[in-house]
Amino acid sequence: MGALPGVNELPLRKEMPDVMLMSDGTRVKTRRQWQQRREEMKRILAYYAVGQMPPPPGNVTGKEINSEIVLDGRVKYRLVHLTFGPERKLSLSIGVFTPLEGGPFPAIILQGGTPPGASPLLRLPQGPNQGRGENVLLLVGPGPAAGASSPPRGPSGAPANAQAMASQRADVFQRGYALVVFNPNDCAEDTTLRNLDGSWAFRNTRFYPAYPGYDWGVLAGWAWGASRVADYLETDRAIDKTKLIITGASRNGKSAMVAAAFDERLMGAPVVTGGGGMGAYRFAGPRRSETLDIMQRKYPNWFSPNLHEFWGQREKLPFDQHWFLALAAPRPFIALEGETDTISLPEAVRQSSLGAQPAYALFGAKDRIGVNYAKHGHAFTAEDWTALLDFFDKHLRGRKIDRRFDRFPSEAELDAAAAWADAGQVRARAWNALRSNLRETKYLDHSRAVEAILREFAAAPGDDQAEWGLAGLLHDIDIGSTAGDLARHGVVGAQLIRDLGFSAAVVHAVNAHDDRAGVPRTSRLDHALYCADQVYWLITAAGLKFPPEGTDTALPEKIWERIQALPSKAAVLGAVRSECAEIGLSMPRAIAAARAASRKLAPDAAAR
Repeated sequence: MGALPGVNELPLRKEMPDVMLMSDGTRVKTRRQWQQRREEMKRILAYYAVGQMPPPPGNVTGKEINSEIVLDGRVKYRLVHLTFGPERKLSLSIGVFTPLEGGPFPAIILQGGTPPGASPLLRLPQGPNQGRGENVLLLVGPGPAAGASSPPRGPSGAPANAQAMASQRADVFQRGYALVVFNPNDCAEDTTLRNLDGSWAFRNTRFYPAYPGYDWGVLAGWAWGASRVADYLETDRAIDKTKLIITGASRNGKSAMVAAAFDERLMGAPVVTGGGGMGAYRFAGPRRSETLDIMQRKYPNWFSPNLHEFWGQREKLPFDQHWFLALAAPRPFIALEGETDTISLPEAVRQSSLGAQPAYALFGAKDRIGVNYAKHGHAFTAEDWTALLDFFDKHLRGRKIDRRFDRFPSEAELDAAAAWADAGQVRARAWNALRSNLRETKYLDHSRAVEAILREFAAAPGDDQAEWGLAGLLHDIDIGSTAGDLARHGVVGAQLIRDLGFSAAVVHAVNAHDDRAGVPRTSRLDHALYCADQVYWLITAAGLKFPPEGTDTALPEKIWERIQALPSKAAVLGAVRSECAEIGLSMPRAIAAARAASRKLAPDAAAR
């Protein structure tokens, strides 16, 4: 690629860099000129923003591993194993869901967990201070040698089965779309772990050793992986290769944005992207939104190594985030945001949209760039899926949709949303966040029960009953998205609730509550959450209701005896007993407290 000017050689630009002005000062007036300008912009973004990606390998092939019919015979699921790259040594598993009748179908490519039926890959540990808001460049740690794998953080668990995943997204198939899922961590590992020489450990695994001459960051690795999925889908007769949509939430929303910018086959639908996503760096910061500096402190591994130069000097950037949107023109592109997602500033997103409009106007397609704000925080909810489908029904299928995709919340609406998030409504906010991320009644009921148990456990001086209850309510917030990769369970949830502004104590307890995440438990709340979570499941495994039925008068000691006789639970009993003892509870006392808590558990009007 060659070097471009460093930050000290670049002029100060307070205004947004014009997408229609070439580097030599020529103004773009024709579509042919726009193609030249696109190549300029891609080079600049690759150099400064995301890192240079390898070219398409040109040899992607897919082998169907298995298939099954789900959703009462309405949907076909196929697990497909892709191979590609130098000497065909790279691979990626994808899950393809298609309606059984009709086709070819427009396809939504979703960055999520491991596809049903695929084997989860070993994962590197997280960086030593990853996810804490600290400067991750201050610490180094041992990474694996190139080409080697480290032990996983814990048993990764089985991916969600195809029936369960299809049921969760039945609306997609009812509206005539295919759904294609892949795990972006199979392309680039999301870790800030560094080798002893300071280099990033993620460069030692997945796609990176095959392309040593490229400086692409993690977001670029995920985007490049999405393009390899598109390579395969172009050959799949069940898929309409002219209608490929890429989506994902948070960090996966950022990579969806990158993929749609660099791959002209893809239409973007990024969700709650936060800093380094949809919002212009030059406008970020107010209302606690994430800035370039924050992203370079927390996750510099996601970006080009050259972006770090601009820490504290964002007005010297030769680009801004509106360039990614402009590169998607004239393809339909929608940003899906949440009114209470504080890490993303609506005004910064609005400025990006405005800055990209001239590129869409050149093609007479100004209405093809859209936005939708739903009433939620940092989450990918049913409202977002409906907006996504409505937007692409309108622009890809010509269907009449009675809604607008150009409305941003006013300052008054944002103030009202912020007030809703005040401390007096923290529990309501937690419940709404849980409902936005979790649908299964079983887990919602379990979360409310563990909340009640932890409030009962919080009996010692210094125990914060409200805070303990929040940890119980939120501890499984990510189970819907991590069921296929349980080594991430708790880790993803902790990131979600950290982004939502909950306390560090709650974040750490959630991060540490499942041993598969490999996070040590250090506080009373950490131990209490593990104890409460497991005691609930042990009581129900013993055949008892939660809360107890009116005729249930079983003594805690007898319940403990019944639990100890369960062969299926023998492996966890020692750990549960030890964790409960950390907060001064014997197993009979923990069971008694859990049963007492359950009797106080009032029906939650929002739970149904």
